Amino acid sequence: MITETEHGAETVPLVAVISAAAEDRAALAGILDGGEWDVLCLAALKDAAGMAGHASVVICDAELPDGGWRQLLAGLEGRSNPASLIVSATGAGNQLWAEVLSEGGYDVLAKPFRSTEVLQAVVSACRLRKVRGEGRQPKAMGSSA
Repeated sequence: MITETEHGAETVPLVAVISAAAEDRAALAGILDGGEWDVLCLAALKDAAGMAGHASVVICDAELPDGGWRQLLAGLEGRSNPASLIVSATGAGNQLWAEVLSEGGYDVLAKPFRSTEVLQAVVSACRLRKVRGEGRQPKAMGSSA
């Protein structure tokens, strides 16, 4: 399965952004521009049907006109080294965060987006996915080993 895009001799992660709101897609693309990844912006879950499996990280609105994050997560299950799912929502609170994490998602981003939070979440999700792909266990937070 392709999980990265080729750039000469190196491969870079693909970050898929799925949002019905053009302003959210533009905001995330602007924040992620110039990073160590390629960014693909999509407006609906149906547009991501084949692409989500190729991405390293997927940032998805909690609710989309044609589905939501749970549908996307279900589509990623069963894949070897599936994309890390980050859910975005206005006023994202503890309940959504707990649901996303307990069901297998990676993180939650609150709207409006803050650059440092978005970048930290994506960098961390990319690292985790790389470690899983290499068959290693992620280090515990704060571990120096």
